[in-house]
Amino acid sequence: MMGALHYPSRWIWGMLLILFAGLVLYLYPQANVSEEKGLFTQKTLAHEPAVEPEKAKALPVSSFAAPVFLKKENAESRDLVSDLMAREKGEDVRALFAWLTQTFGQVADLVGHLDAVRGWLMENYDAESAEAILAVYEPYIRSEMELAEYLAVQSLPRTREARLAFWEDIRNFRIAYMGEVHTEWLFGREMAESRYRTERVDIVSDPGMTSSEKLQALEKLDAAYAAEREEGPPVSQNAYQQYRELLEVHKRDLAHMASDGERQERIRTLRLETFPEDVVARMEAAEYHIRTEEEREKAYRNERNSLAEDSRLDAEEKNRQVEQLQARYFGEDAESIRRRERIAAALQERMDAAGQRK
Repeated sequence: MMGALHYPSRWIWGMLLILFAGLVLYLYPQANVSEEKGLFTQKTLAHEPAVEPEKAKALPVSSFAAPVFLKKENAESRDLVSDLMAREKGEDVRALFAWLTQTFGQVADLVGHLDAVRGWLMENYDAESAEAILAVYEPYIRSEMELAEYLAVQSLPRTREARLAFWEDIRNFRIAYMGEVHTEWLFGREMAESRYRTERVDIVSDPGMTSSEKLQALEKLDAAYAAEREEGPPVSQNAYQQYRELLEVHKRDLAHMASDGERQERIRTLRLETFPEDVVARMEAAEYHIRTEEEREKAYRNERNSLAEDSRLDAEEKNRQVEQLQARYFGEDAESIRRRERIAAALQERMDAAGQRK
């Protein structure tokens, strides 16, 4: 049963808890707030409050931009909720719901919250429109509050099967309050994207699959998502992330290549699939610089260790030759190398002294 709200911040924590669970799973999708005018001009992400919690109670309602008025398309329309669902994306409607939850969350209980929301809707909409929106909002907020309490006592899923079951449990939980039609409208895209990302991560990271097997599985996954949602899958548009995923897809094949040259050539091909040629060239130049620095450092360390072990040289001569070695390898940077080594030596002395005192 729905209990009373004992703390004003429960509204906020409830929503954040739901979002946190998704973020830990790396599945919660990034909301896309369109610049086009939709039903709600007050665009707000559920995890990005429209107003700071401590200020929400103090600020007057009139300081917020009211959504545009909901109107029937024509006199033959079945009802306003049907019109709303036909014209508006569920995520845009949830943006308004998140704003209502945030703005009118500083109350003693759910009854007070719904009264405050109803009052605001009546002030900013005609009565019929306000009741239509509230008819969707009330089961929504009841579902999200109870879901927050349910998630608070659940352990985070560790396997693919458990993660998929986790999202299905959340879907069924919401259906119990809102019905399947409204749940699909408000959360269908989010749930589909969550399942898609879970499947994609499992395919990409499967150590037992070859690159061709992974690519074939990913192609089937994309096709299944497009058939279900009638839109493309939520693949990252970040080129570097795409490249890192490609490396993971080809990880097994790269590890079994006969030579480093063959492996580097494959990596270059993968980069050219993701980045422009000039970006690939800069990446290769940076890697060459790093490799050169590492080789120079290694050669210097080898010669320095040989000097340290040479019993024919006294301490003064060793120091003189080490300085010459540093100048030869590092030129103008020789002093910074000496400074770094002095710091390292001093730190090692303190650690040795501390160990002796134990």
